[in-house]
Formats: sequence, C-alpha cells, structure tokens
Amino acid sequence: MQTAVSNFQNFYALTGIGLVTPGEINLATMKSLLTSKGDENRKSYGCDTATVLSPSQATALKNLGYTHVGRYLTGTVGLNYVPKFLTFDEIQSIESAGLKVIPIYQDGGYYFDYFIGNLQGVSDAKTAIYAAKTIGLPAGSTIYFAV
Repeated sequence: MQTAVSNFQNFYALTGIGLVTPGEINLATMKSLLTSKGDENRKSYGCDTATVLSPSQATALKNLGYTHVGRYLTGTVGLNYVPKFLTFDEIQSIESAGLKVIPIYQDGGYYFDYFIGNLQGVSDAKTAIYAAKTIGLPAGSTIYFAV
C-alpha cells in the first residue's frame, strides 16, 4: 500500500514540495484522490486561465512563482462570449515574462452526449491542430484536451 500511495503522490507532483511524506496518506493525498482540483493549499507552478493575458498579467504570474500557464486554443466564455483563445501576441507576452505555455483545447465535453459520436475526438483533434498551427505553435507540441 505504501508503494502505491507513494507512486500516486509522485504522479500528482505532491512530493518534494514539503506537503507530503512519500507513502503516507494525509489530507493533500486524500484531496487529490477525491477532487479534480486536489488540495488548494499546495504549492503550484502552473495555472490555467480563460482570460487572455496582458504582458503585465503574465509578469504578475511569473512574480508569484508560476513557471507554466495553460491557455485555451479556441472558444469564448460567459454569456457575453468573451474570447478565451490564445493569440500569437499573447504567446509572446507569456514567453517574454519567462513563462511556458500549456496549450489546452476545450470547445465542449462538459456533458456526456458530447462524446457519443465516435468521430468527436477526430473532429476536436483537427480543430485543435488547426488552431495551434494558426498561432504558430511548433509542430509536435503537446496539446491538452479538457474533458
């Protein structure tokens, strides 16, 4: 059991940050098992946001200790359809601040029926690749899919 717990903690990057003793079950480990956001009090080096980041916002994230920021390749957010998609200029701002970009694709997937058709994944992949190419992400970049 101790090995399984330790492996889980390593996989969820809970070790080496002073939050857990490897192999011992504690609050941070339990929260990571039971919720998608895990223990909100743990140290984090990455974040994601639907907000298009200005240069000053990117710098502020870097100054808070973040090294990576997840940004969405497509879409809008809210009833006013505020754009949430990553742009070439925003990539420049993020990288100039010393952060790395984590590209995320999410245009659906928040309800079960979205995944009923066996071609939905193919369609989403094509859309994500097109968006990534459009803003100049290098070929072979990893794109994370939110579901």
